[in-house]
Amino acid sequence: MEDNKYILNAGNAHGITNGAEFAVYLVNDDSPPMTLVVVNTGEHSAVMDVPPGASRFALVTSAFAFKTKAGTEENIRFHIAMANKLTIVFEALSEEIPHKFRILCVDSQSEADFDIVLESDQVVFHILNPFVTRYGSTRIPYRIAPVHDSVYTVIRAMAHYYRYLRRTNSSRPQHDVRIEFLKLKSYYDHNFEDQFEPDGPNLNVGGVVNLVVGPDDMYGIKIVNESDLTLYPSVFFFDSDLSIGESIFPAIWDAIVVDIVQRRHCP
Repeated sequence: MEDNKYILNAGNAHGITNGAEFAVYLVNDDSPPMTLVVVNTGEHSAVMDVPPGASRFALVTSAFAFKTKAGTEENIRFHIAMANKLTIVFEALSEEIPHKFRILCVDSQSEADFDIVLESDQVVFHILNPFVTRYGSTRIPYRIAPVHDSVYTVIRAMAHYYRYLRRTNSSRPQHDVRIEFLKLKSYYDHNFEDQFEPDGPNLNVGGVVNLVVGPDDMYGIKIVNESDLTLYPSVFFFDSDLSIGESIFPAIWDAIVVDIVQRRHCP
């Protein structure tokens, strides 16, 4: 507790979002846990408070917090236009896993991340989130049976996928980091070692790269850091099958060069 505020030792960098609820356990105390709700998140800490109508309590020493409900940014919104039996499945799921993410059923497709329909007695997921559809992905490549276990597996993968896809640092502008996508050509330096250099303009136009890959083509990413902070990037590939890979590009591309340029004044 600092300045009459409850401070959680985790923040945006740890996936904490506003609205998340925690059960707080006092050290060496057998009393039931108290509930705190995240009201403001920083990079490495978060401010919490008691729920509306609840009484505040003192924290003389440190306490342990266990997440019991996901924050608002971790919500997954579904529009369901199907038989009532699958609606019951989703209602059961929403009660089962609220601490990881929250499933919300909405009436309007414009408010939903996904539209769920039945095709030939199989469940199909249509993507409605404009953050994804603008890249050409409009449907999850799975057809599953309308039963709890099958639906749970896909929903869990979707929640994990979109939680990390949407994560960003809202407290610091992102325009200080520029990403260039370049076609490369090779040459030999004075030591007869193979080197690469750009062969054409930046192909990243408005955050989208459109290209047809030839059998011998090579591409590279240049990450330019123009902020006053040192950048330590980790790059992942978010595929349309809901997988997140540490490989930057699909296997059909033979080579990739990552060039990190730190443009900052060092003492």
